[in-house]
Amino acid sequence: MSIEKTGPIKTGSRLDWIDALRGIAILAVIFYHARGQVNGAVGFDFGLIIAIDDALGPFRMPILMLLSGMMLSLSLGKSWKAYLQGKFRKIAWPYVVWSVGYVGILFLASSRRGVPVEINEFGKIFYSPPTYHWYLAYLLVFYIIALPLSNFPWVRHSTIPFALIASSMVEGDLKRFLFLWAFFMAGDAITTHWKKISSF
Repeated sequence: MSIEKTGPIKTGSRLDWIDALRGIAILAVIFYHARGQVNGAVGFDFGLIIAIDDALGPFRMPILMLLSGMMLSLSLGKSWKAYLQGKFRKIAWPYVVWSVGYVGILFLASSRRGVPVEINEFGKIFYSPPTYHWYLAYLLVFYIIALPLSNFPWVRHSTIPFALIASSMVEGDLKRFLFLWAFFMAGDAITTHWKKISSF
């Protein structure tokens, strides 16, 4: 598997703008969840909070996926075994642990909260993420899909327009999946063609 050594992401290196952009996206996600907590606590939304959250909404997850995609080429430089071990250890395991814990708490507290949570919610963790940790599940699937295409970056990148078009024709989780896949691949494309991009 090959990796473009002239890209912006290199082993042992950090770029301030990538860290800053990731930090902003994470803060936007925190703000989104904080809005829900405030609404639940006081019983209504504050106009300013709604306006800020609505403005950040279209950008937070696409930015996170774009930045994750920029790491793909570096990951693909590893052996298949190391690649898969790393993704399952750093993405799949945390996803399962946090999701089981979250669903477990909701299940145990369902009678007190008056919101029923069925035992089959645990099964959904493995095929239809029922928790806030769906991002990790998507990320894991994206990395797995990209692995067989490790030596064919042009094939990976050619899926971008098709994913965007398809996302406009469907609804629900599939719409989100395809839309974010396009941004994940866009990040990979940026890294792969960084030498040309940075020359402008």
